[in-house]
Amino acid sequence: MTTICVLILIGLPILKTVERGTLTKGDLGLLLKTLLPSCLLIIIVALFLVRGYILTNKQLIVKRLFWKNRVNLSNLVSAEFDSQAMFNSWRVFGNGGFFSITGLFWNQKLGLYRAFVTNEKNSIVLKFTDKVIVITPDNPQDMVTKLTTLLQTNGGKDSTRE
Repeated sequence: MTTICVLILIGLPILKTVERGTLTKGDLGLLLKTLLPSCLLIIIVALFLVRGYILTNKQLIVKRLFWKNRVNLSNLVSAEFDSQAMFNSWRVFGNGGFFSITGLFWNQKLGLYRAFVTNEKNSIVLKFTDKVIVITPDNPQDMVTKLTTLLQTNGGKDSTRE
């Protein structure tokens, strides 16, 4: 999805300019005026991408480009791998696949949930007493094992990393 978006935002203006055959000074100016907002949009959206996850005994940390979202695990009820978790989801507010899938979504299976997703096939559904979050670590089975162990022991060694 990211590749398609970037190709459309940058490739289309270039293609339209080159399509005319001859480039004038005005064409180059128009091209730059068209590419500048596209490049700014790409940069802004890239700021919200998901770079990975860190699991500690008290929180899940979602790494972003320049900051981290912290999710308190004290109300965690379950963690399970579900490659179809986001199937038939409606985006309520957020990004549907440009660098990542993040924001609020809804589907019949999960209800309203928050997503920090890079690869839907690796979806882990975290059910809390008051919310649902979907994450997608590179090794979902390993993360589920760590989260399940954490749930069973209610605290353990700090700093288990993914």
